[in-house]
Amino acid sequence: MRVNHSNQVNLIVELDRDADNLKSRLKQQFTDRRQHGYRLHSVFIHRGDVAHGHYWIYIYDFAGNRWFKYNDEQVAEVDEKVVFANDSAEGAGPYFVTYIKEDAANDLVEALKRDLSGNLMSFVE
Repeated sequence: MRVNHSNQVNLIVELDRDADNLKSRLKQQFTDRRQHGYRLHSVFIHRGDVAHGHYWIYIYDFAGNRWFKYNDEQVAEVDEKVVFANDSAEGAGPYFVTYIKEDAANDLVEALKRDLSGNLMSFVE
């Protein structure tokens, strides 16, 4: 069996060129996105196991520069250290996180606020 050496060399050169092109495209894929800063907006926490457990969420209030913990009917301001504490030893850990573009945070999201004077459905600005 005779192998055409010229065809093999051409194939190798073509594959190398394709690989270089793909590497370049991978590098460029996120270059444009680097100019946009992202901020952590919320952290969903789960304590328990697959069969049962409890969920709560921390939401960042960009306007007030503070974190809130929403746990069932209780809402409380918390220190940032609480949000980032490693509670995995206690069976709690981040389940889901959301981010938002930093330059649009104040325009796109607003932490939930309720009038707790008795009417839980009355939202206030």
